[in-house]
Amino acid sequence: MFRNWILAAVVLAGSAGILDAQPFPRPLPAQPGPFPPPAPAPARVDGPWYFRGDPRQPCFIETIDTPRGPMLVFTNEKGSQAYGRLGWGGRVIVYDWDLVGYVRGNYLIWPNGDFWSR
Repeated sequence: MFRNWILAAVVLAGSAGILDAQPFPRPLPAQPGPFPPPAPAPARVDGPWYFRGDPRQPCFIETIDTPRGPMLVFTNEKGSQAYGRLGWGGRVIVYDWDLVGYVRGNYLIWPNGDFWSR
């Protein structure tokens, strides 16, 4: 019986070294600080758009670099400009116009039912 205990102890001691040598997946490090993840790059919305798809009513979205990251400049069909950002899921936030729209393919849909298209 004593011999079995010694054999078990030797086997356990030997297998502990093998277990230590196995790679162990480590969790990804946490993002430092209370910072949110970066916003997606807004380049996919840049360029000419058309109010309600009418080529006689052009609109435009331009990306500009700022110290706080890329921002969008929206120019509507009347020539009025406003600053905004592209959010997650194709959401477009236009601060100066107090609007939130959604990019769906070649359409930018506004909350009042109007849209811009490419």
